[in-house]
Amino acid sequence: MLPRAGRYYRRMLTAVVRRPLRAAAMCLILPVLGFLLLGTIDTEFFPPADRDQFENPPVHVSTPRVRRTERQTNADLCRVTQIARI
Repeated sequence: MLPRAGRYYRRMLTAVVRRPLRAAAMCLILPVLGFLLLGTIDTEFFPPADRDQFENPPVHVSTPRVRRTERQTNADLCRVTQIARI
């Protein structure tokens, strides 16, 4: 199975190198078709967004270890990029 896959892969690479514009066009076919056909999707696929939804905001835990890392990162960044203050 693996040698056959290797031959197929080699043929595909050769075709891509020989005709890069054709390969680029073939790579763009599915995304472009998806974008063009987006308007045909029923509304059941995208439910209305005005309903109550769960929201979970990120929590920033400030422990001594996090603060020390933050100070060190800011100091390194200032030293490397010559920024006066972050």
